Amino acid sequence: MGDSVFAYGGAGIIVSNLAMRMLVKRYTSNEKLYNDLTISQWAGDAVLGKVMSDAGISLSKAWPTLEGDMPATLDFQSTSSTGHSFWCYYATTYHHMSSYGITSYYEFERSWKLTVSLILSFISM
Repeated sequence: MGDSVFAYGGAGIIVSNLAMRMLVKRYTSNEKLYNDLTISQWAGDAVLGKVMSDAGISLSKAWPTLEGDMPATLDFQSTSSTGHSFWCYYATTYHHMSSYGITSYYEFERSWKLTVSLILSFISM
C-alpha cells in the first residue's frame, strides 16, 4: 500500500524469530507513532508491513503457498513470476475458508489421490 509492501494477513504471514525481535524492537522504540498509524489506517497488516520495513525487514511474496483466495476461485492456469505453474505448488493456507470448505477440500484431495493410485496400479499391471 503506497510505498509499503503490504504484509497481507488474510492467508497468514510467516515471520522468523530474528525478524520478530527486530520488529518488536522497532515498535517499542516508536510506540506512539505506530499506534497513531494503526488508529488512522484501516488495514492493520499494512501497518505491520510499514513497521517491518522501518525495522529493515524485507518481505517477500509467498504466493501461492499462502493463498489469498479460496480454491474454488483460483485460476490454476496462472503462473508465478518465475514461470512456474500454480498447479505445481502446495498451499499452506487459504483465505476465507469455512470449516465446511476445508472438509470438502480435504475429501476431494483424498478421493483424488485414491483414484490416481488405483489408475496407476491398473496401468502397471
